[in-house]
Amino acid sequence: MKNFLSRKIIRFQIALLVITCILYFLQDPTIEEEAFMDMYQLSEKYGYKIQNHQVITEDGYILALYRMTQQNDTPVRLENGKIQSVLIIHGNMEPPKAFMHNGHKSPAFILAREGFDVWFGKNRGNGESRKHQWLDPENDKEKFWDFSIQELGEHDVPAFIKYIVTKNEGSKVSYIGYSQGVGQFYYAMSGGCTGNETMREFYRENINAFISLGTTVKFFNADSFIMVYSSIFLPLLQFLSNTFGIYELKQARSDFMVRNVCMKFPWICLIPNYLLTDSSLEINDYNAVRRESAKPHGETGIRTLLHPAQLSQVDKWQCYDFGLERNRLQYGQDHPPEIPIHTIKDIPIAIYHGIYDRLTHIKDVDWLREQLNHTIAFYGEYELGHTTFKTAKNMSYFEVDVVNVLKAYAKK
Repeated sequence: MKNFLSRKIIRFQIALLVITCILYFLQDPTIEEEAFMDMYQLSEKYGYKIQNHQVITEDGYILALYRMTQQNDTPVRLENGKIQSVLIIHGNMEPPKAFMHNGHKSPAFILAREGFDVWFGKNRGNGESRKHQWLDPENDKEKFWDFSIQELGEHDVPAFIKYIVTKNEGSKVSYIGYSQGVGQFYYAMSGGCTGNETMREFYRENINAFISLGTTVKFFNADSFIMVYSSIFLPLLQFLSNTFGIYELKQARSDFMVRNVCMKFPWICLIPNYLLTDSSLEINDYNAVRRESAKPHGETGIRTLLHPAQLSQVDKWQCYDFGLERNRLQYGQDHPPEIPIHTIKDIPIAIYHGIYDRLTHIKDVDWLREQLNHTIAFYGEYELGHTTFKTAKNMSYFEVDVVNVLKAYAKK
């Protein structure tokens, strides 16, 4: 009996090994080829070109801005000949290429096919935006990397929008934010920690619609592993930063891991997503996951992670908590003020919520809807997680609902 069972186990192991080997070598080589293309090569493959632009913020950061054009370098236009610019802002440490990882279903290519003039902004510190007029990211680390969504919203976003308006015949811009790109724009439209009315008016004059994907504002009810245990991670991150002078965070990527694991068995590389961002993995397009796994390295300041961790412990949306001494210098009070998000008005906002999103719990989204009920133009719930706003098998939410909202307000 034991010999019989042993033979059965051996046969099963051999069969499993054979299946694994078959799956390993069945991978479509064109997907791996696309995964390691840069955004210029990938855009050209799908019929477009990428132009490089550069903007300088009021506080001296030199930021990369990219425009997707026709092959002859002319702007993409709507059927009526009008230029309707759409600015896409990425999640934390992500490259603009993240919106091109889903083949023909990629948000960037969907927008271009529909006639939108697509721009990609790259936040400070990340890749080609790791520049400054007088600060050096290596020698002036404490100052260069001292930012969170507050600085991204107060300085980076308006610099991008002002530049685009000068290039698109003065038309209003549509804004698409994903994850961190959402939070920094809500902050900007709110007028920041002080409720600056000049800031609010700027966006009312220059934005015709805001598409909110992976709406990370409040984190109090998020069930992401890192948020649930933020009471442990937050003091640890602050200790490392203060004790060892760690101000910059870098996103690592192993080409060996990508080529030999993620390309062959993409579900393995989705395990971190399950813990951090997405409670359902079946909705992913595995070819999109393969491309996503090979995205370039990203960098950011440690405060962009500390701020969400702080927010996971308070049932409100407030500014960054520097501690008593700097709070008094920064805000003129002991504790950080709440961000006046309820004051946003006259900008149509469309919120797209993924029911499997671990970072944006429905309770926090409902709170946001209550704050913005007067200016929400569209709300929809979808079988999506957080990362699957870019990598889902079914991208109809974008092809239909997002495009319809953008077209409706492109006329405004």
